[in-house]
Amino acid sequence: MKKRYAVGAVALMFVGIKADAKLWINELMQSNIDCVFAGGDFPDSWFEIYNDSDNAVRLTNYRVGDSDDFEKAFVLKGSVGVAAKGYNLIYCDKVGSGYHTDFRLDSGKGKLYLFNPQGEIVDWVSYPKMPAPNVGYGRVEDAGDEWGYELTPTPRAANGGGVTATVLPEPVFSVKGNARYNVKKLEEVTISIPEGVDLPADTRLYVTTDGSEPTLDSPSYDREFTARSSQSMVLRAKLISAEAISPRATTHSYIYHSREVDIPIISLNTNQDYVDGPDTGIWTNFNEDWRRPVNVEYFYESGKESPINQLGEFRIHGGWSRNQPQKSFAVYSNKRFGTKKYSYPFWSDKPDVKKSKSFVLRNGGNCFGEARINDSFVQTLFGRNCDNLDWQAYRPVICYINGKYRGIYALRQRSNEDYVEDCYDGLEDIDMLENWEELKAGTTDSFEELRRLYESNPSYEQMEKAIDVENFANLYIANVWATNTDFPGNNIVMWRPTAEGGKWRWIMKDLDFLASNPADFNYFDFVLHTGDYAYGNIGEGNAHHAVKLFKVMTAMEEFREPFIDRFFVYLGDFLRPACTAALIDEQRDELAPEYRAHLSCYGNPVSYEGWVHRVDNLKQWCAQRTEAMPGIICSYFGLGTPVAVSIDGAQSGISINGIETKGDTFEGKWPTGRGMTVSSDNPGMGWKVTVTAKTGRRNTYEVQSPEYTVTPSENVESVRLEAYQLSGVGNVAADESARVSVNVCGRIIVVEAGDVIESLTVTDVAGRRVAVAAPMTASAQLQVGGSGVYVVEAVLGDGSRTVRKVMAGR
Repeated sequence: MKKRYAVGAVALMFVGIKADAKLWINELMQSNIDCVFAGGDFPDSWFEIYNDSDNAVRLTNYRVGDSDDFEKAFVLKGSVGVAAKGYNLIYCDKVGSGYHTDFRLDSGKGKLYLFNPQGEIVDWVSYPKMPAPNVGYGRVEDAGDEWGYELTPTPRAANGGGVTATVLPEPVFSVKGNARYNVKKLEEVTISIPEGVDLPADTRLYVTTDGSEPTLDSPSYDREFTARSSQSMVLRAKLISAEAISPRATTHSYIYHSREVDIPIISLNTNQDYVDGPDTGIWTNFNEDWRRPVNVEYFYESGKESPINQLGEFRIHGGWSRNQPQKSFAVYSNKRFGTKKYSYPFWSDKPDVKKSKSFVLRNGGNCFGEARINDSFVQTLFGRNCDNLDWQAYRPVICYINGKYRGIYALRQRSNEDYVEDCYDGLEDIDMLENWEELKAGTTDSFEELRRLYESNPSYEQMEKAIDVENFANLYIANVWATNTDFPGNNIVMWRPTAEGGKWRWIMKDLDFLASNPADFNYFDFVLHTGDYAYGNIGEGNAHHAVKLFKVMTAMEEFREPFIDRFFVYLGDFLRPACTAALIDEQRDELAPEYRAHLSCYGNPVSYEGWVHRVDNLKQWCAQRTEAMPGIICSYFGLGTPVAVSIDGAQSGISINGIETKGDTFEGKWPTGRGMTVSSDNPGMGWKVTVTAKTGRRNTYEVQSPEYTVTPSENVESVRLEAYQLSGVGNVAADESARVSVNVCGRIIVVEAGDVIESLTVTDVAGRRVAVAAPMTASAQLQVGGSGVYVVEAVLGDGSRTVRKVMAGR
């Protein structure tokens, strides 16, 4: 039985209008891929107004909308009008200015209304779901009652070219697109008209091999076409008939990559003029935000078919980095192209992100000719290790455009509303701002409320209800550590759910300025306007309005103290040199096998050896920054001298002051005089504690509890904690040279020493404190509540620590 491809019963229909109307909604296009060109771009959708009167009509203050609500309709402005017996177009592209409306036509069923300035409906139309992009839906004759999908769109011209309900099928490819890594063979692909389908007699197969959309001017064939090549090739094909609608071309890429690398390949295909044409090319006109249609394929394994093959749009992406020889792209999917999202989990670091509305192919930004990985490294480093952080996931890809090699790109998540929708279960109801004033989604009302709050001496409780404090802290720790002086006045994105109780959060963006300052640079001065920045050196990156919120938060003890703790924990956890070096090596090693070819593609802006040297310098800078940071924090916030602290959790999770580390070890520093509560997530663990004084004297003791608080004194050189498995009450080692004696009389514990006792603590075998004192004398007494084994800890004036295990209460 033969199949019939049709739009459906709604293809031809009649629409109610005002009998005396002189302006008509005459034609529309729900998805304008590249039919109508306006102002250097292709508006998302459009409709045509026809004036059947003998006088021109100005459309200023007319309104158009997708419902019959006049108040919500978009007001047309500017000099737009329609000549007598003439036509004009209104662009529905969400621009919201002039005759570009603030809404798009729906690619599914929808309605469109035209109102005069008095609020009367001049004309309206109810339209069906579109059969394909670039297809016009119009009146069979101008101002007529009958509508249908047109064989040929007629923007700004008379209708009458015919309508149809027949949609042609896709051609058949004998071999689907694929990529071959260092496997050279003759690829033979036959494209044919499908069999068993009732098609118009004039149907022919049209094929291109240069990435362009097939047209009547392209090579055509009666039944089939066979292509053979051992090099990369792109085949685009469609059926065309004068009696039916042709969907967008079917595209398959056959990529031969001459090197064996473990990097996916992304293939982008479009008319070459849309890339580098002098008037329409986005690469040649890189300062424009023009969008162009593009077919996207993604090959993750040699010889495998792409899991995605769909039409979308792309444009040049970025700010200053547009000037680089290699350009970045933003790539979009949309329902009006046929598929709403790219359904593939691109990023192994975010396996739950299985669909993406858009993504970026990034050229390395400001680091294009440098180490290149600055931003991807910092974001991945913090993203992998901070649970409460919004960050742009990364993976390197090799890019081909129309079958031509374009080097390495970083496939990244966007930092706009698409990020939220992709990462938060399709959440769309949000407010979002970039750089403190550029509205990206929703309204500015909530942000203005937040601004009024933090500019009016708020309490911490008020701020905690308004912003996600931990997310905010993580964002600033990352930028402080990276010395990113292109922040927070720039490259800052904030968003909140509009639902009741929604808090403001931040998305990390563009940390290319990593290592752009000396490793001992005091970023707190930069971002809080102190030190050298107290009376000057204020620029875009640290503009007054941009640093205000961080100033307010760091002035609050409830934020500042956990912020400091968190920073110190990160420095001894994933920011320690071994961890930063490992991630830099990982990202370098991914790129290295391909990097010579990549550099050659763009005129060798740096030699391969120069790139390796820059990556090594980045590694050294990170180690130096982590080494310098504790002193910077302590100096700025008036804390004690940082001392070395190491913790071995013995394969159990550990936390410090309630902040979990990502591994079971900590190698960092901690300020003297600041309490450090170390906890194991294994309740059967205790701690072996070794305190080394600056004199070289070492004091070692055991704590029979999974939680222990240590406060390094000024006399301490280093502290080490090693977790061990408890088995009853263990032995406690003591420093005999401390001349401390501990005696028990019933429930009274008497401690005597050869020096002043600064602090005295008694805990039970479970690690619970039962008595604490600060005698500041050479002897002291403490009473316990009952009989049992107790651990007595005495800290003397010289910084030495002595621990005794005693039996009391008998």
